[in-house]
Amino acid sequence: MWWIVSEKFDIKEWQDLEDKGWNSLLLGNGASIAVSGKFSYGTLHEVAEKKGTFCGIEKIFEKLKTKDFERALLACWYAKVVNDSLGRSCEAVDDAYESIRSALIRTVKEVHPAHSDVSADLESISDFMSNFRVVFSLNYGLIVYWAMMYGNKLNKNSFKDCFVNDRFDSDVDGVRKRYAPERGAKDTLVFYPHGNLVIAESFFKGELKIKVRNKIYRDDLLAAIGAKWKDGGLKPLFVSEGNSSEKLSSIGRSDYLRVVYEKLIPSKVGEGLVVYGWGMHENDYHILEALKLGGVRRMAVSVFWSERYVEYCQHVKGSLKKAGIDPELYFFWSDSYGCWNNPKDYAGCVLSGRPTTSS
Repeated sequence: MWWIVSEKFDIKEWQDLEDKGWNSLLLGNGASIAVSGKFSYGTLHEVAEKKGTFCGIEKIFEKLKTKDFERALLACWYAKVVNDSLGRSCEAVDDAYESIRSALIRTVKEVHPAHSDVSADLESISDFMSNFRVVFSLNYGLIVYWAMMYGNKLNKNSFKDCFVNDRFDSDVDGVRKRYAPERGAKDTLVFYPHGNLVIAESFFKGELKIKVRNKIYRDDLLAAIGAKWKDGGLKPLFVSEGNSSEKLSSIGRSDYLRVVYEKLIPSKVGEGLVVYGWGMHENDYHILEALKLGGVRRMAVSVFWSERYVEYCQHVKGSLKKAGIDPELYFFWSDSYGCWNNPKDYAGCVLSGRPTTSS
């Protein structure tokens, strides 16, 4: 039964599709999981709950009816600002804010791999991303950021996130022109529609990118980020949990996220989009709506081999139809050599007993 239906979907190897002219790449959490199993968790809230990280602040999440750290932090942040503006001191609010932020830092460190754990994959990831003019990463983790840094060491300015002097420049075409690659004309812009660990917000200074300037943290970006959050009074800017409308509300509160969502996805996704590791679930329906505005005509979607891979292909087709997107649709195996963290010379690209496909 599976073989007949699989034939219908005609799932390819990446090498059969890579030359079809792709403009952009969209990465979901499956891309992070492919690099490290540490990302295979439910939610950050569940991890914190399991590890006993909350230390008495659970009631704040319950009262706000959320499991999203960003919303809980924001509520306490506003309360702190109101108290400060009225000249009132409220240690309980201050303590709650610091407790939530500390819990988030500890939880992120619990689930995020160290640079040394993933360094072997960065060359392949950097090489894969360089095939696209634009990359949109829905992941808050540092895998994409580290791969960008790897690529920029080989060819300066080959990857750009358009943060200039730690601030985002929405004139991304201007940034591309001003900071041309050191060698050749090809470069890749990278954006985070749901934010990222390297982006933070100061109530008075706005949104900024965290950089490592202290030698103590040079080899530990995660530690540097945690220190900046704590000592710099910063609120992390990433959206990792909630349904689609809740995520959209969080996007609307951020200048950076709003520009990426409303302007850059529709204008930069192009006619040919490759999707890797994204489930197209209901909680990300807003991303499909943004892609629809971009006029995508061709789409290649990665498929992870499991006994339910046919259901996933059907789910993808259904999700696109619901969003009113009708591209020329291709599927390819996520473990194909030459895609994401699979080297081009990967020996034995057929993994996990999945069926082979002919080109």
